[in-house]
Amino acid sequence: MSIVISSQPHDTAVSIPAEAQPQEPIYHTSYYEFEEPFTGNLRNSIRITQAKIALSTTYEDSVLEAVRVHQLPIRAAILSILSDSTEAELRSEQGKLKIEDQITAAANEILLEKQRFPGIEHAYITSLTMQ
Repeated sequence: MSIVISSQPHDTAVSIPAEAQPQEPIYHTSYYEFEEPFTGNLRNSIRITQAKIALSTTYEDSVLEAVRVHQLPIRAAILSILSDSTEAELRSEQGKLKIEDQITAAANEILLEKQRFPGIEHAYITSLTMQ
C-alpha cells in the first residue's frame, strides 16, 4: 500500500512506498534487576526462600533511576510480600503471578509517594530457591 501526496488536484503526485511510511511508535522496555537476592522465611513454614527480582518499564529511564534512589523502601516492601507468601503460592504459576502483581503495586505505591510518578509495569521473579 502507498500513500499519495498532492497539494493540488492536478499536481504530479508523489508516491511513498509502504515500508517508508511512519509506523506506530516502538516502545523500548527497560529492566532493573536488584543485585542482591531477597532472602526470608515463608508464612507458616520453616522454609526459607531466596528470590531474584527484576522490574520493567516502558517509560523514561528516570523511572529506573527512581527505583535505584528509593531501593531501600522498595526492597523492604518486597521482603514483606515474600515473607507473607506461602510455599504453595511460590510453587504455582498463578501464585507467582499474584506475587509479581503485588510487588509491582508496592513498587509503584512507593514511587508515587516519593517521586509522584509510578511507572513500573511489571515485576519478575527471575530466580527462586526454597530450602
